[in-house]
Amino acid sequence: MDTKHAAKLLEVSTSTIQRWVKHSALPMDRNELGHYIYTEESIEILRQIQSQIQQGIPLAEVKLPQALAHKQSAKPPEKDTTENFFLSKINQLEYSLNQKADSVVSYQLLQHRREIEELHEQVKMLSEKIARLESNQKQMKKSSSMERPLPIDQSAARKKNRKRNIMGMLFGF
Repeated sequence: MDTKHAAKLLEVSTSTIQRWVKHSALPMDRNELGHYIYTEESIEILRQIQSQIQQGIPLAEVKLPQALAHKQSAKPPEKDTTENFFLSKINQLEYSLNQKADSVVSYQLLQHRREIEELHEQVKMLSEKIARLESNQKQMKKSSSMERPLPIDQSAARKKNRKRNIMGMLFGF
């Protein structure tokens, strides 16, 4: 029997039935969809809970039959071991995840360090090349300034050459 039929039988809502089952931790069977399946025995237990509530006893103080109390005390350790098993698995996964994250970060740091060192070497080489080029440029300026005559002297030499050429043409020298 499903929750809807059990609620009609006891003349309460389906949410009330579900609340009683959950609060009392009744060992209920479930179908393939996870819905509660009620037997005659579970309906009788729910009737006892209903009668106690109608007498004015709060749900937290409702007493279950002795046979059911023994069944409940035997079942929770099973739940605890299952919970402990899953908690230990979760802890193992978290530990593995943290180790993996640490190793990834370490690898990335090493990779960045290599890249920085390579860039540092390139900067060093470029600085040396710039220094060599500057010294070569200074040397070329010194050597070129000594070999060439001053710009004023060049124009005077050209004028003399022109005069000679013209005179040579006229007089045939």
